[in-house]
Amino acid sequence: MDQLTLSTSVNYQITVQGWLDDSWSERLSGMHIEVKIPENKVPVAILDGTLKDQAELLGVLNSLYELHLPIISVELIALSQA
Repeated sequence: MDQLTLSTSVNYQITVQGWLDDSWSERLSGMHIEVKIPENKVPVAILDGTLKDQAELLGVLNSLYELHLPIISVELIALSQA
């Protein structure tokens, strides 16, 4: 893996418990939103997209916190090539 810094652009996948529709994408830095309802019937929203730096990641996480959506996971998928 290349060097990760606070200003590295990174593709993340963030999973939260709860429902988010596509109208929230702009507020969440343009991340793609997909909702799945597993067997236990508790909806899970999966956000996927590239964030330009750690500050933008923090902004997305703060927005999810303000929406009272419990965060299940934050995964670094790949460093952006752009």
